[in-house]
Amino acid sequence: YIMFSYPNLDSVNDYLTSLGLPSFDEKPVVL
Repeated sequence: YIMFSYPNLDSVNDYLTSLGLPSFDEKPVVL
């Protein structure tokens, strides 16, 4: 996964959830 490729937030959230991390909501997050 490329974390910077918005607007694929659903894919990013699924990935983060699979890692046990909190998912993004509407806030942009700079990594």
